[in-house]
Amino acid sequence: MTAGRPTQGVDLRRRVELLVPIRDPEIKAFLKDVYLDAYLRDNVNARTLRPDGSYRKIPGTDPFDAQMFFIGRDIVCDMKMRNEK
Repeated sequence: MTAGRPTQGVDLRRRVELLVPIRDPEIKAFLKDVYLDAYLRDNVNARTLRPDGSYRKIPGTDPFDAQMFFIGRDIVCDMKMRNEK
């Protein structure tokens, strides 16, 4: 089970998903304001599920790829800079 749901065909031999509580308020705010925001803005990798079960790419005028946004970023440095403001 992942996140309380049955795995339903997910190949866990090459993938592991973990959920842990985030108790530190600064880390929680950072994850919400930076990571969640980036993934909600993603219009390159995101798809919407249609009523017929097919997926459709989300239209967007300015492409934003959350995964590319995070490549090479130093999150520890990002958190320190955020806390200094």
